[in-house]
Amino acid sequence: SAQFGGGVGSFDGTLNHCAISDNSAQFGGGVFCTDGGILDHCTVSSNSAYENGGGVYCGSGGILDHCTITSNSAEYNGGGVYCDEGGILNHCTLSGNSAFSPMVYGGGGGGVYCDEGGTLNHCAILKNSADRGGGMRCFNGGILNSCTVVGNSGDNGSGVSCYKNMMHNNCIVWG
Repeated sequence: SAQFGGGVGSFDGTLNHCAISDNSAQFGGGVFCTDGGILDHCTVSSNSAYENGGGVYCGSGGILDHCTITSNSAEYNGGGVYCDEGGILNHCTLSGNSAFSPMVYGGGGGGVYCDEGGTLNHCAILKNSADRGGGMRCFNGGILNSCTVVGNSGDNGSGVSCYKNMMHNNCIVWG
């Protein structure tokens, strides 16, 4: 399988109204989106990463708008999305994703993992699972604005698990 983006690698490009499924890679099982790459109204499902970003690896200014990210998995972090260094998700739904690892610290962020920043605006994070942060795991930064985090499961923070500098504004976190 591929190292970056099993289905699509988007570096400063745009994907509109796409369905990306059944792919695998080390980073970004379905999509590797970075350096201004944009996914708009896309569905990313049933992909896997043997490290980070089962559905999407979104970093360094990558943007997801109005996307559905469902039933993806990662062996380390970010079952649905791994959001790194300024990735942005707007009006997205992340559901049924998972991140579990055999490593001592386990996998983090079943729905989304934010590392060194990352912003989610008006997103729904529903019924995801992970060792740490079933819905979301933040490591050294991450912002949630007007998001709903409901029905996720994990040993260390079923909804949201944070380590340093996370902000959430006007959010619902339940179960």
